[in-house]
Amino acid sequence: MKLQPINHLLTKTRLSLLTSLLMPFFMLLLIVTTLTISACGNNSAQKTTDKQVEQEKQTSTTQVSTDTQPANATHQPKITANRGKALFDEVCSSCHLSGVLDAPVIGDKSAWQDRIAKGDKVLYMGVINGIGDMPVRGGAVDASDDEIKEAVEYMIQQSQ
Repeated sequence: MKLQPINHLLTKTRLSLLTSLLMPFFMLLLIVTTLTISACGNNSAQKTTDKQVEQEKQTSTTQVSTDTQPANATHQPKITANRGKALFDEVCSSCHLSGVLDAPVIGDKSAWQDRIAKGDKVLYMGVINGIGDMPVRGGAVDASDDEIKEAVEYMIQQSQ
């Protein structure tokens, strides 16, 4: 029987101990990252059929309003917040309540001040086309332009 040097056994023990301590940490990190990424833009609560989606597309406009406000103007909401709040609660809140992926948190006046100053059109187009880490249409792929505008209006109203 050949004896192994004691240093070899200690190295194996250290490696085994290190692996057993770090593995749960990395697994937890992987799970949290996966859930965070999948939560942004998650609109699984929207159960629509293809026919409903087609009807919504026919009734909504595909053009975004081109009127903007000067940077020094006070923001005046143009749309009621009922549908906007509903879309926010359903989709937008997954990022804009916690600030995940650098999303401005709703109600944080300093985070929204510069964005609001750029004007409505810039905000709408940023959501519709996606900007930074925000996916196209803010992840609400079935939402009409008007619904997206209303959600943006709702977030602006809550953040002034």
